[in-house]
Amino acid sequence: SERAKSCCISSLDDFFKCAKNWSLRGHDVKQIYRLAEDRHVDITAPLADSAVMSYLVDSIAGDYSLASVAQRLLGESIGSKEPSLLSFEFEEKEMITVTRVIGRLIERLELDIKEMGLENLYRTIELPLVRVLGRMESRGITVDVELLRKITSDFSSESDALDREIQ
Repeated sequence: SERAKSCCISSLDDFFKCAKNWSLRGHDVKQIYRLAEDRHVDITAPLADSAVMSYLVDSIAGDYSLASVAQRLLGESIGSKEPSLLSFEFEEKEMITVTRVIGRLIERLELDIKEMGLENLYRTIELPLVRVLGRMESRGITVDVELLRKITSDFSSESDALDREIQ
């Protein structure tokens, strides 16, 4: 798009300045939302995430890395190292190849999701969660230590009582 062409990106900060209003399409884009939250940048919800899509289509596959999904669904190998837009150690040619593979994956998975009748689940629940989970990972969680100790103690007491009852 014209917005993307007019944006010179040489660092993550440059990327986030440009990406604020982009609708992202990619593989495992949750990490982008986590990094954006770390920088206090709000990015619009993603348009597509092939990692989430591949999980939805085949939840027992176990490996949703780009290399695995590309091999499994497209029969394409991208090698063992996966270039990332968040890393500047890869050649432009590798990035273009991976970007095209992700595009083909998204096209394929959109059809699979439609065939399986999972469009509503994907669009209304799974995809919005990508942004939320990325932000949650950045912020972390607060644990009520005292409550956790009480629960542990209660479970331990219950377990001991059941052991005595069994013997």
